[in-house]
Amino acid sequence: MAIVAVIALIALVGGAFVIMSGSNDNGGNGGTQDGDDGSDTSDVTRYPIHIDSQPDKHTVEGLPQEAAPDESISFTVNNLNPHYSTIDIVVTYDPGYPIAYGNGNSCTFTMPSGDATVIVNVTEYSEKRSDDHQVVDSNAVTTISRSNGDYSGGSLQLATIWVDVTSNQYTNCHKNDCLSLDQGVIPDNAITVDEVPAMGSFQYVDGLDIHINREFIDAGTAPIVLQTEVGSHNYPAEVVIEITVTDPAATASV
Repeated sequence: MAIVAVIALIALVGGAFVIMSGSNDNGGNGGTQDGDDGSDTSDVTRYPIHIDSQPDKHTVEGLPQEAAPDESISFTVNNLNPHYSTIDIVVTYDPGYPIAYGNGNSCTFTMPSGDATVIVNVTEYSEKRSDDHQVVDSNAVTTISRSNGDYSGGSLQLATIWVDVTSNQYTNCHKNDCLSLDQGVIPDNAITVDEVPAMGSFQYVDGLDIHINREFIDAGTAPIVLQTEVGSHNYPAEVVIEITVTDPAATASV
């Protein structure tokens, strides 16, 4: 007690107020604000995330307005018209360098040290059974029955839609992509496309057979988009066919 009294008297006489060393409320870090992981976040710059807004075509969930560099961002785009449109997502580091692409309707990217922009491209389709280069056969059956489990393999398993290439001046197709706009009714893995060569020629194509495997489809209606590139100049061609799938079990129970 005597020693403490002497120290207090000396401090008072000297006119000095001394704060002894010790800990404060933030753990003795000198007043610096810490992040959750103990890192100093007081000087971290956050950059804005921009998005092209098309509220009549899609909505976006999980995308913040800004983020810090190296932060992982995941978000989802909800297509408001999935039955007749598809979406593609790309994230760019301004002024336009792509840093990530979407996987279906979701996307994850790492925030760059600068502004980021999310671009959502919406491609809309309507039924179109012909264009300048190909036409869906007028006798093509577009209502098919799904598999009832009574058969597997062989021609009965495949429903085939014939698409004419309208002129033999076009050489073999350089591209024949076929996609479904309703994966729940006709998934892409149920669709195959075969080129049908012109009679006596290996250079020209008479048409394309779209095969739909009944084993993998379900009741409902799904637009099918056939996109091709034909001829020496890769002319783009596209037809859209709406396919109705019926359920034999439901039909039999009526």
